[in-house]
Amino acid sequence: MATAIDLTTYTTDELVELSRAIESEYQRRRIIETAKEQQEKIAEQYAEAVKSEPAKEFAPGSVVGPGEKIVHGGKEYVNVSGAFLSVSPEDYPMGFQLAEAPKAETVPAWDPNGHSYQVGDQLSYQGTVYKVIQAHTSAAHWTPDTVASLYAKA
Repeated sequence: MATAIDLTTYTTDELVELSRAIESEYQRRRIIETAKEQQEKIAEQYAEAVKSEPAKEFAPGSVVGPGEKIVHGGKEYVNVSGAFLSVSPEDYPMGFQLAEAPKAETVPAWDPNGHSYQVGDQLSYQGTVYKVIQAHTSAAHWTPDTVASLYAKA
């Protein structure tokens, strides 16, 4: 429980200073509480605004906004991270998807029985195509839809 403060002992100037400090702290806390929601809204608005823009060649260090399309390594990707990124699809594969993902029936099904997967391999699982982002040997409990450190949607 907070200790009671006798405000009658404060001068007017001290009360004004205290009032400003309280207001400043309130505003700081409000920003923290609402920043994530505001960022998500901005990302959605940005993605909507750029959805009809053509893909641009990715340049190292350039910023790729949410929903923006880039060409990297001869393939077209979309930023699906919900954030502004300054990395390539190779550096942050979870942040990008191929603009035209392969059809699930055109790639091999995920094998849960000790299959050796390499970075870049593609597989299908429950109708979705995934790409391997970390080399590993498969295990039944590491399903592509639940282990984001091993798989990203293609």
